[in-house]
Amino acid sequence: MATTKVVEVKCECGEVFEAELVTSIAAGEDIDVKERILTGGLNLVKCPNCGRVFYAETFILYHDNKNQLLAYVYPLECKDQKEEYEKQMRQEFNKAMADFGESINYQPIILFGIEALANLLLKEQDMEDEEMIARYFCKERHFYTIELPSAFARKYGIVRVLPTTKQGDPLGIAEAVKSLVEYNPQLVFYKTLYDRISQGDFNPSNLGPPNDD
Repeated sequence: MATTKVVEVKCECGEVFEAELVTSIAAGEDIDVKERILTGGLNLVKCPNCGRVFYAETFILYHDNKNQLLAYVYPLECKDQKEEYEKQMRQEFNKAMADFGESINYQPIILFGIEALANLLLKEQDMEDEEMIARYFCKERHFYTIELPSAFARKYGIVRVLPTTKQGDPLGIAEAVKSLVEYNPQLVFYKTLYDRISQGDFNPSNLGPPNDD
């Protein structure tokens, strides 16, 4: 489901006009809006003066509860004031939780520009494809998988499905990931994970709940 709002828009030609723009998206309820983000078709407007068609920047709240993604997407021009907008995001998130009595067990993230949101969604789609291959591989090799919450994996920049040679044991992840990458060297995200493990940048045995600070 998408919520819209009438917003004042200014064209490069100097014309100022009103347009109805999407400002809030519940991704699980409106697949079409998500596709419009990925294809660059969201919040396109046409200037009544010069006829130019362009993307109209506005704040967008994007929520995908299934994938634990709550993104506050501010206009790209706000990026230089990131700290200020992060503080604003935290205040608005905490107020919303208090006002509506909701409890979301994952934290919001901040993005600047619709392209940043589109890139994140595309990246996570590609991750899902690799995760499907990882599950198949584990089933074929009689390995196990450790399934991480989406927000947890996103915070640490890793895939959600971790293969392991030992059921429920992170100590078997390094060996299993190595086997998976040897099986299919085209798995970019798992190759990156393997490199991080090899370089000591990520230690699977230290997996624990992320800090929500």
